[in-house]
Amino acid sequence: MSRLVCFAGASLTADDVRTIAPGALVLPPIGHGDLIRLHAEPGDRVVILDGEFLERTPVRHKEVLMLIDRGVHVWGAAGLGAMRAAELEREGMHGVGAIFRLYRAGVLADADVAVLHHGPDRGYAAKTDALINVLLTVRRAGRLGVVSPEEATVIIATAAAMLFHQRTYEAVLRSAIAGGLTLAAADRFRTALPAIISTVQRSDARRAVAAAARWPSLEAPVVRAARPNRMLLNWIAREDVVDRGTPEAHTDLDVVNVYRAFAPDFATLHHHINLTALVSTMEAGTGGKDSSETLDGLAWEFARARGILGGRGVVEPGLVRWLHAHERDLPMSRQVALVLARSMALDVGSSRFTDLVRTLKLRGRFERGVEVVRQARLTNEAMVRKHPGHQIERLAAGPLSQWFLDQWHGRDTPVPAMADRGFRDTGDMLGHLRSLFLFGRSNPSLGDLSVTTAAATLT
Repeated sequence: MSRLVCFAGASLTADDVRTIAPGALVLPPIGHGDLIRLHAEPGDRVVILDGEFLERTPVRHKEVLMLIDRGVHVWGAAGLGAMRAAELEREGMHGVGAIFRLYRAGVLADADVAVLHHGPDRGYAAKTDALINVLLTVRRAGRLGVVSPEEATVIIATAAAMLFHQRTYEAVLRSAIAGGLTLAAADRFRTALPAIISTVQRSDARRAVAAAARWPSLEAPVVRAARPNRMLLNWIAREDVVDRGTPEAHTDLDVVNVYRAFAPDFATLHHHINLTALVSTMEAGTGGKDSSETLDGLAWEFARARGILGGRGVVEPGLVRWLHAHERDLPMSRQVALVLARSMALDVGSSRFTDLVRTLKLRGRFERGVEVVRQARLTNEAMVRKHPGHQIERLAAGPLSQWFLDQWHGRDTPVPAMADRGFRDTGDMLGHLRSLFLFGRSNPSLGDLSVTTAAATLT
């Protein structure tokens, strides 16, 4: 049986959603990654009403398209959902209500529905008022004679000039008075407000939930071929957590990062996968190569065919930085292979990342990586309990990067040391490995963690 999921908060309470659609799963305002973690199935119904765009990255268009391609029915209304529906209507997202139609017509800007909201303890209720609601309320006040056209213009201009996290009706009136609105006009508007306040977002939200609830559950879902997109694959690798909410929670990327950080032989595996992927493109274009040729030889031919080698058949001076000092006396084919392998950063949306994960699993190393992820998380949590103000994100970048480079014997040649593990630069490295630092520092034996041999015993 299909399920109905609704991302709501400021526009509609969880109780309101369940009154309209008993049994619905109500989740907080949506953000980037939430649809990936939802694991929606063909025929499921998803309603997007409210979403984050300041505290978190907003839900991306490609995430919505991923669900639509999977045969999930997606509605949008009221807030961020209305904006996404207007943008993706042609792709199959259902838009509902006046806010959606105004976005589709190009009348509204992104921030016109934005509000500041409370946290989960208050059901994500709105703290401030959306500009669209203020505009509609003032226009209604004008039609009813509560304010004159000139007074309405002052109030609307004042509201439009305010930032969304400051805009409440009372704040708008105070600012409008400072801008020339009379106290009498402000009092008339304030008195009439409970009876005339716009509820268009709430009305749109209710209609969207009702539409999803009425959708025929027996209708066969339309599943389309997935649109290949490396960025989406990157997000999935980062957000698709196994065993979420348990100490064993992890992503494939978490496990790979363990071996990037601590396995001394990771570079060998990484180079092999990179070069194999690289020369396969050459083989596809040249009709294949003798299987007895080494990867180094194929890499040499690849570099020569693409003009990467200098006129004398040597590595260009600008590429020497990709080599450790002791490697600059190696045979030229080996130097070229190393430069090419290191030039390919580890992209979690690539087939190379998939091959890496598959190799770790085939070699029986993946579960050991999961255990290290768990132990590292416990180490960080213990530090927070001991020092409540501790934040792993605030640890100084310099000492952290030097510690990892020292483990890789790369203090003097950081570029190839980081590239051996698929990192583009220091920021990329710390973004992936910062959470492993405390655990790695307290477990020096992790240097024995290997992609090919038995893992070390954790202390």
